Amino acid sequence: MSRYVHRAAGLFRFALIAVPFAICGCTNRTPLDRAGISELNPPTSWKRVDSKRFLVPGTALASWTGPDGASLVVFRGLPAPRVNASGLLKEQTVRLENLPEMRIVNATTIKLAGIDAAKLTMVAPGTGDSLAATGLGKATPLEGKSLMPTRRTSLGIPREADTLWLVWHYPEAMESKFGPQIDDMIRGLAIHNPASSSY
Repeated sequence: MSRYVHRAAGLFRFALIAVPFAICGCTNRTPLDRAGISELNPPTSWKRVDSKRFLVPGTALASWTGPDGASLVVFRGLPAPRVNASGLLKEQTVRLENLPEMRIVNATTIKLAGIDAAKLTMVAPGTGDSLAATGLGKATPLEGKSLMPTRRTSLGIPREADTLWLVWHYPEAMESKFGPQIDDMIRGLAIHNPASSSY
């Protein structure tokens, strides 16, 4: 009997050590890692800000502001059951068609380490770091801000549990500066399946 008691005591001591270690391992993961982003590297001139600084239709995970009024927001949106990247792209395009003075620059699907994503670039009235509200059928800036042509590039990754979004905004006049930076960020983006992540 004593042999079993010693064995049980040993297992109990192991659990006391292992469980806190596992908990610490989980809580040390960042919101981006838990969402499936292993690597995202904005230029050093972009500064990390409060993730909730910009309004998004979902759960904000991380936000940055760049020079000249640029911005980047990463967030999780609602899942789109049975919708692939092509379907998500079409859904986005249809939804944005009624925005006043909106112009689609490019709409395509791309692969990120074998994962399909919908990439849409458009120009519409905004404030450089976001598009303007259009509830009354015309673009209305926030108080104290002026309207300017604003370019938005959105990258959407449809998944079973959610849709992962990376959305950039910047003044259209600064396309030659920010376009290559965004392309570099997308090329350097590392995505993994959050369900298969180890703690």
